[in-house]
Amino acid sequence: MNSSHQLMLPTLRSLSLSLGIIVTGLTRKEDILKEITCPNCSCQMVPPILQCSAGHLTCVDCTETDYDYCKICEIDEICFGHEHRLESLAAFTLYKCKWKDCDGYFSVKEIQIHKQACSKRAYKCFYCSEWEGSLEELSEHDESCKSKSYVCTLLFTTKVTVRGDDISSEDCGPSYSLVAYKELFTLDFCKVSSGIEVIIYNYGPPSCFGWYHYEVHLQHSEDLTFPHNQTYTYKYKNSNRPIVEIPNSDIIKFGSLECFKITVQIHKLDGDKKKKNTEKYFKVFKWPLYA
Repeated sequence: MNSSHQLMLPTLRSLSLSLGIIVTGLTRKEDILKEITCPNCSCQMVPPILQCSAGHLTCVDCTETDYDYCKICEIDEICFGHEHRLESLAAFTLYKCKWKDCDGYFSVKEIQIHKQACSKRAYKCFYCSEWEGSLEELSEHDESCKSKSYVCTLLFTTKVTVRGDDISSEDCGPSYSLVAYKELFTLDFCKVSSGIEVIIYNYGPPSCFGWYHYEVHLQHSEDLTFPHNQTYTYKYKNSNRPIVEIPNSDIIKFGSLECFKITVQIHKLDGDKKKKNTEKYFKVFKWPLYA
């Protein structure tokens, strides 16, 4: 037995005593992997590992975009509790990447970051549920997808700008689908009675919604020093759908629709900023953050 294994044994033995499980040899590894496997998606669960009032376990990504749905009960608006025993086991587990053809194993602190950026990651089409492929294939598929509801091509960018007169009609204005930081988003610009709504849809896993911060800039079309230029952040969150509201009282200061533009900027957070933003999304769980 090498020195690294000798150093691990006391920790695993104490974990075994405190959690009431056997953690030796192959049985330990197989039992732990089985216990932390989500019954819904069959992926290994990363904390928070949740349990509904009926005792069903689930990972965060299977609770849907509002974090309140049990797929086994088929009931939403559920308040989940923690499965602390399994969350403790996660610290001693190597997670296999979920994507086909990737053979990597990662710690609980690494797996979410890897899965999001993995070169073998499979993406689903925005519009048709049956298609799945690589990021490069998604771009080709998007051009020919028969289920696509509008003409705009898939954009690879973190920033989109539209002119005010492109959002002149009531109801839905221009819509864009884009890839930013290897994640999928759509942007909808809607004229409503109170002003303009910018709706940002994040199509990534719910466990990663808090990784991103969104800014919306209302600016004069030509004058960057215009005194009424403003920057907005989302006032509230609907899980994967942050909404930014630009009131009519701000818009009329530009005189006409042709005189202003709206730019949406998507930022990917790192370090403490990512941790704090993710905690805001998951505040209902009150869980120790591993991301």
